[in-house]
Amino acid sequence: MSKSIHCFKLPFKIKETLVKHRLAMSGDLSNLSIEQLSKITHLSLDECEEVVKVINNKESLYFDPASILLKRELAPGSTIPTLSAKLNNLLCDGFPLGRLCEIAGASGVGKTQICFQLCVTVQLPEDIGGLGADSLYIDVDNSFRFNRIAEISGFLREKTRNMIDFDEERISEHIFVERCEELSHLQVLVLEKLEPFIKQNPQVRLVIIDSIAYLLRYDFKGKAEERNALIWNMSNKLREIAATYNLCVIVTNHVRYEPESGKEKPALGNRWGHYCALRLFLEKHAESGVRVATLTKSVNQQEASIHFKIGPQGVYDAEEPIERATGSRNQDCHQEPLYTLFPYFRFPYLNF
Repeated sequence: MSKSIHCFKLPFKIKETLVKHRLAMSGDLSNLSIEQLSKITHLSLDECEEVVKVINNKESLYFDPASILLKRELAPGSTIPTLSAKLNNLLCDGFPLGRLCEIAGASGVGKTQICFQLCVTVQLPEDIGGLGADSLYIDVDNSFRFNRIAEISGFLREKTRNMIDFDEERISEHIFVERCEELSHLQVLVLEKLEPFIKQNPQVRLVIIDSIAYLLRYDFKGKAEERNALIWNMSNKLREIAATYNLCVIVTNHVRYEPESGKEKPALGNRWGHYCALRLFLEKHAESGVRVATLTKSVNQQEASIHFKIGPQGVYDAEEPIERATGSRNQDCHQEPLYTLFPYFRFPYLNF
Protein backbone atom coordinates (compact mmCIF):
# COMPACT_ATOMS: atom_id res chain seq x y z
CA MET A 1 0.00 0.00 0.00
CA SER A 2 1.37 3.39 -1.01
CA LYS A 3 1.96 5.81 1.90
CA SER A 4 2.71 9.51 2.15
CA ILE A 5 6.40 10.37 2.03
CA HIS A 6 5.90 12.26 5.30
CA CYS A 7 5.32 8.94 7.07
CA PHE A 8 8.98 8.00 6.63
CA LYS A 9 11.94 9.15 8.69
CA LEU A 10 13.75 11.27 6.13
CA PRO A 11 15.35 14.73 6.45
CA PHE A 12 12.90 17.60 6.05
CA LYS A 13 14.65 19.04 2.97
CA ILE A 14 14.59 15.68 1.19
CA LYS A 15 10.86 15.28 1.86
CA GLU A 16 10.17 18.76 0.53
CA THR A 17 12.25 18.04 -2.58
CA LEU A 18 10.35 14.82 -3.26
CA VAL A 19 6.97 16.55 -2.84
CA LYS A 20 8.10 19.40 -5.10
CA HIS A 21 8.80 16.87 -7.87
CA ARG A 22 5.42 15.16 -7.29
CA LEU A 23 6.94 12.10 -5.62
CA ALA A 24 4.74 12.47 -2.56
CA MET A 25 3.75 8.81 -2.17
CA SER A 26 5.97 5.79 -1.63
CA GLY A 27 4.36 4.14 -4.66
CA ASP A 28 5.68 6.96 -6.86
CA LEU A 29 9.22 5.73 -6.14
CA SER A 30 8.66 2.01 -6.59
CA ASN A 31 9.74 1.85 -10.24
CA LEU A 32 12.61 4.34 -10.03
CA SER A 33 16.25 3.40 -9.75
CA ILE A 34 18.63 5.43 -7.62
CA GLU A 35 20.09 7.03 -10.75
CA GLN A 36 16.65 7.93 -12.13
CA LEU A 37 15.59 9.40 -8.80
CA SER A 38 18.73 11.52 -8.66
CA LYS A 39 18.16 12.78 -12.21
CA ILE A 40 14.57 13.80 -11.45
CA THR A 41 15.13 15.41 -8.04
CA HIS A 42 18.77 16.58 -8.38
CA LEU A 43 19.52 14.91 -5.05
CA SER A 44 22.90 13.24 -4.66
CA LEU A 45 23.22 9.51 -5.26
CA ASP A 46 23.88 8.97 -1.55
CA GLU A 47 20.70 10.85 -0.63
CA CYS A 48 18.67 8.88 -3.17
CA GLU A 49 20.11 5.62 -1.87
CA GLU A 50 18.98 6.61 1.64
CA VAL A 51 15.48 7.42 0.34
CA VAL A 52 15.12 4.05 -1.40
CA LYS A 53 16.46 2.21 1.65
CA VAL A 54 14.04 3.92 4.04
CA ILE A 55 11.04 3.51 1.72
CA ASN A 56 11.70 -0.21 1.28
CA ASN A 57 12.05 -0.76 5.03
CA LYS A 58 8.53 -1.53 6.25
CA GLU A 59 9.57 -0.86 9.84
CA SER A 60 10.69 2.71 9.12
CA LEU A 61 7.25 4.34 9.26
CA TYR A 62 7.56 7.64 11.06
CA PHE A 63 5.38 10.60 12.01
CA ASP A 64 6.61 14.18 11.83
CA PRO A 65 6.85 16.06 15.14
CA ALA A 66 4.87 19.30 15.41
CA SER A 67 8.08 21.32 15.05
CA ILE A 68 8.54 20.02 11.50
CA LEU A 69 4.95 20.85 10.60
CA LEU A 70 5.38 24.34 12.07
CA LYS A 71 8.56 24.84 10.06
CA ARG A 72 6.71 23.87 6.89
CA GLU A 73 3.79 26.21 7.57
CA LEU A 74 5.99 29.22 8.39
CA ALA A 75 8.48 28.73 5.57
CA PRO A 76 8.63 31.49 2.93
CA GLY A 77 6.47 30.51 -0.01
CA SER A 78 3.87 28.73 2.12
CA THR A 79 1.05 31.05 1.00
CA ILE A 80 -0.25 32.69 -2.17
CA PRO A 81 -0.68 36.45 -1.58
CA THR A 82 -3.24 38.85 -2.99
CA LEU A 83 -2.60 42.53 -3.77
CA SER A 84 -4.59 43.58 -0.70
CA ALA A 85 -2.43 44.04 2.39
CA LYS A 86 -5.50 43.84 4.64
CA LEU A 87 -6.69 40.62 3.05
CA ASN A 88 -3.20 39.14 3.32
CA ASN A 89 -3.09 40.00 7.03
CA LEU A 90 -6.54 38.48 7.51
CA LEU A 91 -5.35 35.23 5.90
CA CYS A 92 -1.85 35.14 7.46
CA ASP A 93 -0.04 36.39 4.33
CA GLY A 94 -2.42 34.84 1.82
CA PHE A 95 -4.15 31.60 0.92
CA PRO A 96 -2.23 28.69 2.48
CA LEU A 97 -0.67 25.80 0.62
CA GLY A 98 -1.72 22.32 1.64
CA ARG A 99 -5.31 23.35 2.36
CA LEU A 100 -8.77 23.30 0.81
CA CYS A 101 -10.12 26.87 0.91
CA GLU A 102 -13.55 28.29 0.11
CA ILE A 103 -14.54 31.75 -1.14
CA ALA A 104 -18.32 32.19 -0.84
CA GLY A 105 -20.62 35.05 -1.71
CA ALA A 106 -23.43 36.27 -3.94
CA SER A 107 -23.02 36.83 -7.66
CA GLY A 108 -20.86 39.84 -8.54
CA VAL A 109 -19.31 40.23 -5.10
CA GLY A 110 -15.72 39.49 -6.21
CA LYS A 111 -15.09 35.74 -5.85
CA THR A 112 -13.87 35.28 -9.40
CA GLN A 113 -11.85 38.52 -9.29
CA ILE A 114 -9.85 37.18 -6.34
CA CYS A 115 -9.26 33.95 -8.25
CA PHE A 116 -8.06 35.86 -11.32
CA GLN A 117 -5.63 37.86 -9.21
CA LEU A 118 -4.27 34.72 -7.54
CA CYS A 119 -3.55 33.23 -10.99
CA VAL A 120 -1.22 36.21 -11.47
CA THR A 121 0.33 36.54 -8.00
CA VAL A 122 1.19 32.83 -7.82
CA GLN A 123 3.52 33.53 -10.77
CA LEU A 124 5.37 36.33 -8.96
CA PRO A 125 9.04 35.59 -8.18
CA GLU A 126 9.69 34.06 -4.78
CA ASP A 127 11.82 37.00 -3.62
CA ILE A 128 8.79 39.33 -3.64
CA GLY A 129 6.29 36.95 -2.09
CA GLY A 130 5.10 34.77 -4.98
CA LEU A 131 5.84 31.15 -5.78
CA GLY A 132 7.00 31.41 -9.39
CA ALA A 133 4.43 28.69 -10.09
CA ASP A 134 1.53 27.75 -12.38
CA SER A 135 -2.19 27.40 -11.78
CA LEU A 136 -5.07 25.21 -12.96
CA TYR A 137 -8.45 26.90 -13.42
CA ILE A 138 -11.48 24.59 -13.65
CA ASP A 139 -14.17 26.84 -15.10
CA VAL A 140 -17.65 25.60 -14.19
CA ASP A 141 -19.55 28.91 -14.31
CA ASN A 142 -18.16 29.90 -17.73
CA SER A 143 -16.65 32.94 -16.02
CA PHE A 144 -12.99 32.62 -17.02
CA ARG A 145 -11.84 35.69 -18.96
CA PHE A 146 -8.18 35.90 -19.89
CA ASN A 147 -8.47 39.57 -20.89
CA ARG A 148 -9.23 40.35 -17.24
CA ILE A 149 -6.17 38.42 -16.09
CA ALA A 150 -4.11 40.26 -18.71
CA GLU A 151 -5.40 43.57 -17.29
CA ILE A 152 -4.25 42.59 -13.78
CA SER A 153 -0.83 41.47 -15.01
CA GLY A 154 -0.51 44.65 -17.08
CA PHE A 155 -1.16 46.73 -13.99
CA LEU A 156 1.59 44.87 -12.13
CA ARG A 157 4.00 45.29 -15.03
CA GLU A 158 3.32 49.04 -15.14
CA LYS A 159 3.64 49.52 -11.37
CA THR A 160 6.94 47.65 -11.24
CA ARG A 161 8.25 49.56 -14.28
CA ASN A 162 8.55 46.35 -16.29
CA MET A 163 10.79 44.74 -13.66
CA ILE A 164 8.40 41.77 -13.72
CA ASP A 165 8.16 40.00 -17.08
CA PHE A 166 4.38 39.78 -17.18
CA ASP A 167 3.44 40.01 -20.84
CA GLU A 168 0.22 38.31 -21.94
CA GLU A 169 1.93 35.39 -23.66
CA ARG A 170 4.05 34.55 -20.64
CA ILE A 171 1.10 34.78 -18.26
CA SER A 172 -1.07 32.56 -20.46
CA GLU A 173 1.61 29.86 -20.65
CA HIS A 174 1.42 29.37 -16.89
CA ILE A 175 -2.36 29.05 -16.51
CA PHE A 176 -4.07 25.78 -17.43
CA VAL A 177 -7.82 26.06 -18.08
CA GLU A 178 -10.40 23.28 -18.19
CA ARG A 179 -14.01 24.10 -19.10
CA CYS A 180 -16.54 21.90 -17.28
CA GLU A 181 -20.23 21.96 -18.20
CA GLU A 182 -21.60 18.73 -16.71
CA LEU A 183 -21.52 17.24 -13.23
CA SER A 184 -20.23 13.92 -14.55
CA HIS A 185 -17.30 15.76 -16.13
CA LEU A 186 -16.50 17.57 -12.88
CA GLN A 187 -16.68 14.30 -10.97
CA VAL A 188 -14.22 12.59 -13.32
CA LEU A 189 -11.90 15.61 -13.23
CA VAL A 190 -11.70 15.72 -9.45
CA LEU A 191 -11.76 12.02 -8.62
CA GLU A 192 -9.72 10.58 -11.50
CA LYS A 193 -7.84 13.10 -13.64
CA LEU A 194 -6.70 15.85 -11.28
CA GLU A 195 -4.03 13.93 -9.37
CA PRO A 196 -2.32 12.48 -12.49
CA PHE A 197 -2.29 15.99 -13.97
CA ILE A 198 -0.64 17.40 -10.83
CA LYS A 199 2.00 14.67 -10.96
CA GLN A 200 2.75 15.46 -14.60
CA ASN A 201 2.88 19.21 -13.93
CA PRO A 202 4.79 19.71 -10.65
CA GLN A 203 4.97 23.47 -11.25
CA VAL A 204 1.22 23.78 -10.53
CA ARG A 205 0.73 25.09 -6.98
CA LEU A 206 -2.79 26.52 -7.28
CA VAL A 207 -6.01 24.73 -8.28
CA ILE A 208 -9.23 26.74 -8.60
CA ILE A 209 -12.74 25.37 -9.10
CA ASP A 210 -15.14 28.20 -9.97
CA SER A 211 -17.67 27.21 -8.78
CA ILE A 212 -18.06 24.00 -6.82
CA ALA A 213 -21.76 24.67 -6.16
CA TYR A 214 -23.04 25.43 -9.66
CA LEU A 215 -23.44 21.88 -10.96
CA LEU A 216 -24.04 20.28 -7.56
CA ARG A 217 -27.03 22.57 -6.99
CA TYR A 218 -28.60 22.69 -10.44
CA ASP A 219 -27.39 19.63 -12.36
CA PHE A 220 -27.79 16.89 -9.76
CA LYS A 221 -30.68 14.52 -10.50
CA GLY A 222 -30.31 12.06 -7.61
CA LYS A 223 -31.33 12.05 -3.96
CA ALA A 224 -29.91 14.27 -1.23
CA GLU A 225 -28.01 11.33 0.29
CA GLU A 226 -26.33 10.63 -3.04
CA ARG A 227 -25.37 14.27 -3.44
CA ASN A 228 -23.92 14.38 0.08
CA ALA A 229 -21.86 11.27 -0.67
CA LEU A 230 -20.55 12.85 -3.89
CA ILE A 231 -19.68 16.09 -2.07
CA TRP A 232 -17.80 14.10 0.57
CA ASN A 233 -15.86 12.09 -2.03
CA MET A 234 -14.90 15.18 -4.02
CA SER A 235 -13.96 17.29 -1.00
CA ASN A 236 -11.96 14.45 0.51
CA LYS A 237 -10.03 14.03 -2.75
CA LEU A 238 -9.36 17.77 -2.99
CA ARG A 239 -8.09 17.88 0.60
CA GLU A 240 -5.90 14.86 -0.03
CA ILE A 241 -4.36 16.39 -3.16
CA ALA A 242 -3.76 19.74 -1.43
CA ALA A 243 -2.02 18.12 1.53
CA THR A 244 -0.08 15.48 -0.39
CA TYR A 245 1.35 17.80 -3.05
CA ASN A 246 1.51 20.95 -0.89
CA LEU A 247 -0.61 23.11 -3.15
CA CYS A 248 -3.58 25.40 -2.56
CA VAL A 249 -7.04 24.29 -3.69
CA ILE A 250 -9.61 27.09 -3.81
CA VAL A 251 -13.28 26.54 -4.55
CA THR A 252 -15.88 29.27 -4.93
CA ASN A 253 -19.36 28.76 -3.56
CA HIS A 254 -22.78 30.35 -4.04
CA VAL A 255 -25.11 31.54 -1.28
CA ARG A 256 -28.52 30.43 -0.08
CA TYR A 257 -31.10 32.38 1.87
CA GLU A 258 -31.71 31.12 5.40
CA PRO A 259 -35.30 31.99 6.45
CA GLU A 260 -34.65 31.36 10.15
CA SER A 261 -31.95 34.03 10.43
CA GLY A 262 -32.96 36.15 7.45
CA LYS A 263 -29.36 36.06 6.22
CA GLU A 264 -27.44 34.66 3.29
CA LYS A 265 -25.23 31.66 4.01
CA PRO A 266 -22.82 29.61 1.85
CA ALA A 267 -24.59 26.97 -0.24
CA LEU A 268 -24.21 23.16 -0.02
CA GLY A 269 -25.27 23.01 3.63
CA ASN A 270 -23.53 22.96 6.99
CA ARG A 271 -21.78 19.65 6.37
CA TRP A 272 -19.80 21.13 3.48
CA GLY A 273 -18.35 23.75 5.82
CA HIS A 274 -16.54 21.06 7.82
CA TYR A 275 -14.56 19.97 4.77
CA CYS A 276 -12.82 23.33 4.21
CA ALA A 277 -9.85 24.44 6.30
CA LEU A 278 -10.42 28.10 5.45
CA ARG A 279 -13.69 29.88 4.60
CA LEU A 280 -13.95 33.45 3.34
CA PHE A 281 -17.39 35.05 3.00
CA LEU A 282 -17.78 38.10 0.73
CA GLU A 283 -20.48 40.76 0.80
CA LYS A 284 -21.00 44.05 -1.03
CA HIS A 285 -22.04 47.41 0.39
CA ALA A 286 -24.91 48.54 -1.81
CA GLU A 287 -24.21 52.29 -1.78
CA SER A 288 -20.42 52.59 -1.96
CA GLY A 289 -19.60 49.38 -3.81
CA VAL A 290 -17.00 48.53 -1.16
CA ARG A 291 -16.79 44.83 -0.40
CA VAL A 292 -16.51 43.13 2.98
CA ALA A 293 -14.48 39.94 3.37
CA THR A 294 -15.15 37.99 6.56
CA LEU A 295 -12.95 35.11 7.65
CA THR A 296 -15.48 32.68 9.09
CA LYS A 297 -13.22 29.66 9.56
CA SER A 298 -9.46 29.27 9.96
CA VAL A 299 -7.07 27.22 12.06
CA ASN A 300 -4.74 30.24 12.39
CA GLN A 301 -7.01 33.24 12.85
CA GLN A 302 -10.00 34.37 14.82
CA GLU A 303 -13.05 35.59 12.92
CA ALA A 304 -12.52 39.10 11.55
CA SER A 305 -13.44 41.28 8.56
CA ILE A 306 -11.71 43.68 6.19
CA HIS A 307 -12.91 46.02 3.44
CA PHE A 308 -11.69 45.89 -0.14
CA LYS A 309 -12.47 47.22 -3.59
CA ILE A 310 -12.05 45.90 -7.11
CA GLY A 311 -10.10 47.84 -9.73
CA PRO A 312 -7.76 47.29 -12.69
CA GLN A 313 -5.35 45.43 -10.39
CA GLY A 314 -8.11 43.18 -9.05
CA VAL A 315 -8.77 43.34 -5.31
CA TYR A 316 -7.14 46.11 -3.28
CA ASP A 317 -7.61 47.79 0.10
CA ALA A 318 -10.56 50.11 0.63
CA GLU A 319 -9.36 53.41 2.08
CA GLU A 320 -12.41 54.39 4.11
CA PRO A 321 -14.16 52.11 6.65
CA ILE A 322 -17.87 51.54 6.15
CA GLU A 323 -20.71 50.01 8.07
CA ARG A 324 -20.89 46.25 7.96
CA ALA A 325 -22.91 44.92 5.06
CA THR A 326 -26.31 43.43 5.78
CA GLY A 327 -26.16 39.78 6.80
CA SER A 328 -22.74 39.84 8.46
CA ARG A 329 -22.00 38.62 11.93
CA ASN A 330 -22.29 40.92 14.94
CA GLN A 331 -18.59 41.42 15.45
CA ASP A 332 -16.52 44.58 15.16
CA CYS A 333 -15.42 44.52 11.53
CA HIS A 334 -12.47 46.82 12.33
CA GLN A 335 -11.02 44.45 14.90
CA GLU A 336 -7.32 43.99 14.27
CA PRO A 337 -6.56 40.39 13.22
CA LEU A 338 -4.71 38.32 15.79
CA TYR A 339 -1.96 37.77 13.24
CA THR A 340 -0.81 41.41 13.37
CA LEU A 341 0.38 40.80 16.93
CA PHE A 342 3.17 38.64 15.49
CA PRO A 343 4.81 40.71 12.73
CA TYR A 344 7.86 38.43 12.59
CA PHE A 345 5.65 35.83 10.89
CA ARG A 346 5.01 38.22 8.00
CA PHE A 347 6.67 37.70 4.63
CA PRO A 348 7.04 40.27 1.83
CA TYR A 349 4.25 40.94 -0.66
CA LEU A 350 3.52 43.68 -3.15
CA ASN A 351 1.57 46.57 -1.66
CA PHE A 352 0.21 49.26 -3.96
